[in-house]
Amino acid sequence: MDYFNELLESYARLKKRTFKLTFINEQEEGEQIPPDVLQKARELANQAITSAPQGAPEVATPVNNVKGEATTYKIYYNINTKNVNVVGLGANGGELTVRDQNRSIKTDAFNKFVQVLAKGQTPEQKAIADQEQAELDQAMAEQQELEMLNQQINEKVGGAYVSKRWPEILREARARNDRSVNEKVAKELAMKELIDADYVPIGGRSVISSYKKQLRYANIYRKQLLAQYPDGLPADLQKELKGFMDNPINFIAGGSSGSFERQLVLSGTGFTLDDKGNKIETNLDPEAIQDAVLANEFLLSFLDPSNDDPYKCAQIRKKIGVQKTGRTRQFVLFGPESGADGTPTGGVVITANKVQKRALDAAAQKCPEEAKNLDAIINGKFQGNNKNAIKGSIYEVVPRITVLLNKLTSAKDKKAIKKELKDFIEEVLLDEKLPILEEIAAQSGALSLDSFIEQQEAVEQLNIISSKKNLAAWLLTEARIMNSFISMLPEPDDVLHVALSPKQGDRPDNTLIYKDLKEAEESAKRSEGKVTTYTKSQILELIPKNKKTKVRKQLDALGYGDNDPIHLVNMAQKRMVAHDDAKAGEVSRQELMRGYVLGKDPNGNAAEGFFDAVDEQVKLTDAQVAYFNSVENYVERAVAPFRNPTIYTDKGGLKIQKPEQIAEMVAKNLKGKFTQKQIQDLNLTQLFFDGDDPRDFEDRIVQERIAEGLERNLRMSRYKSDLKNASGEEKRNIEAVLLRQALVCGYTLTDMAQVKGTDDGTLRAWSHNAPFKQAVEDWKSGNLTISVQGLQVSFTGTGKTGEPMTYVKYSQEGTKTGSGDNIRRDTRSQTKFTKEAQDEFNFLNKSKK
Repeated sequence: MDYFNELLESYARLKKRTFKLTFINEQEEGEQIPPDVLQKARELANQAITSAPQGAPEVATPVNNVKGEATTYKIYYNINTKNVNVVGLGANGGELTVRDQNRSIKTDAFNKFVQVLAKGQTPEQKAIADQEQAELDQAMAEQQELEMLNQQINEKVGGAYVSKRWPEILREARARNDRSVNEKVAKELAMKELIDADYVPIGGRSVISSYKKQLRYANIYRKQLLAQYPDGLPADLQKELKGFMDNPINFIAGGSSGSFERQLVLSGTGFTLDDKGNKIETNLDPEAIQDAVLANEFLLSFLDPSNDDPYKCAQIRKKIGVQKTGRTRQFVLFGPESGADGTPTGGVVITANKVQKRALDAAAQKCPEEAKNLDAIINGKFQGNNKNAIKGSIYEVVPRITVLLNKLTSAKDKKAIKKELKDFIEEVLLDEKLPILEEIAAQSGALSLDSFIEQQEAVEQLNIISSKKNLAAWLLTEARIMNSFISMLPEPDDVLHVALSPKQGDRPDNTLIYKDLKEAEESAKRSEGKVTTYTKSQILELIPKNKKTKVRKQLDALGYGDNDPIHLVNMAQKRMVAHDDAKAGEVSRQELMRGYVLGKDPNGNAAEGFFDAVDEQVKLTDAQVAYFNSVENYVERAVAPFRNPTIYTDKGGLKIQKPEQIAEMVAKNLKGKFTQKQIQDLNLTQLFFDGDDPRDFEDRIVQERIAEGLERNLRMSRYKSDLKNASGEEKRNIEAVLLRQALVCGYTLTDMAQVKGTDDGTLRAWSHNAPFKQAVEDWKSGNLTISVQGLQVSFTGTGKTGEPMTYVKYSQEGTKTGSGDNIRRDTRSQTKFTKEAQDEFNFLNKSKK
């Protein structure tokens, strides 16, 4: 409900009346009414008829009697029938026409109208009128209060922008040596920018109406406290709620220090790590801010006792999480999207202000079971992927440390190896990794959920890195575990901790290097990989610029000449908290995915020869290409009206239908097809609804979310339907297209070992491409079952063990691409190895047998 709907609702209450029939008995009819009173009543009746408001019955207005008292009767002019009717004068309290469409007075009805106006109110009538007047006064007061609160929000929203912008204006002026701009002038200039730009909050249009609702909830709570403590709040409560009783809005919007909006706009920064542990600086994007504002609205709704949604308690764990760090209680405001297990996939972490703390307490009181252990949401499975990334950022150096430790054991000149090991640890861990972890650990304010989890994990890792003793113990433990893989291979000369020109289909984490070709070939055989050979000069050409000096020094120390052949055996690594499905690879945007499936890569993002390698597994025929294009075209056409206005002809004329109109129409249809609980639970319906309320369909952020989400759902729904209804060659075509997509995401140009360590000390190693090759082999022999469930495709075969086993899973999820003002919704595709396949293809098990 937006501002205008709120006013309409309040206005409807102003028009509300309770109709109660009062019968005129025979004794009353016999009463004598003085002629002058009757004459005055006739004049009032004629005046009421002449000035009756025009419209539907809802516009009818009350009529006063000769004593000036409000009666229970209302009059209006019906614009359809052209009659003037008195509501409450007819049978059973219905309407009675006192003047017809020909403007003729209906004598009997008119006389009855005069009679009721000539008499004073009965006690019962007076009680009813007094009650209605009290309701009217209350409704008018509420309407005035609502307008006042909405005006406050209109004036306050954007204050956070001013707070963020004026220091920038001041710095810009100082940089150009303009001393005329002081703090006051900078604030005025920032405010002028705000007004001139017709400011829309960073989170889009939707946040304005949400802030208005939040202020209403806060004000309701404030009035509850005033009623509970008429003589003033107790001292401890006054201290706790300092500032709230006078200005609750300062905790919702604007530039005040405790403002929720200020936290999002000023402190909404952080870092994330990619799956290889590389740090990426981020800002809270508009969509994340909008999600956080709507989740905060849900939280504050617990301050209003009358807001009694029966499914509200069930939504708590999808909207709110809690994390306690020392005495600080931080809140997680989740976005609407969740994984297959119902776990939220993103959100914003903030330090709770006074209003939010009170709201959470109210939620815990109303929903004690559902509000238990809210910290488990982010400390559980959701946290795993992000912890894996930061652990991986350190873990990638372990193979080289393992190799150097092995050399230390066998070398005669241990001093040189010790120095090399020490230099490597200090250079990579202390100089490269520690600053990243320190920055992440120092984050404060409003953070993305990914950034927050990484912050917590960075603190843990700093306990290792900031203590040489702890670092040594951790590295030795991880190196000892890694040695179960390294020791099964011929001893490499060294490990290059850098990828050579990393691209789609060729992203190793480390490379084992050998002078001896036979040793390299044996290493590749045992690790189920392949050998590639380069000269030192070629390697240095492929190395990123910022790594060249370090790699040159490393290769020089091994005695390689510029043209000497160096034999490489690649390996990939994963470090996970617990054993689970592990990502094989991804494609970040649907546009890229569509090109890769067809073997097109105009921007050179894929490794040379990658598509040939994929073709060796599954090369699409013309019929299969046509089917893939037909699905993408179908999705594109179906979703186009949700992205851009649609022009169509109707009765010879042109009409335009906007995306917001289409979305509103779909939302109404969903309301008719799904229960309230289903609307709040399903990912698809949540594209159109925030809880049970329709989203603001004119909001660009909402439109993008709907369009991208529909594309994913329609795409997978189409594949699922086609698989179910197809047979023979037609079904093979569908399967080939799905298998090709899984390969494009996760297959690699060169076979290599994938090595994964977990917190329990277990190491697993398998040939990265082996599960894919087995799936393709099973498919070609008719032993692969491909199934679509939701947004995930599973590839289950029987060729490896004779028992059904899912080798890999391919899925799609919503993501964001771009930066700054160019951030937009997109679809990310990824393929994962199942944990069962990792165990089955683990060649370390074979080496032990």
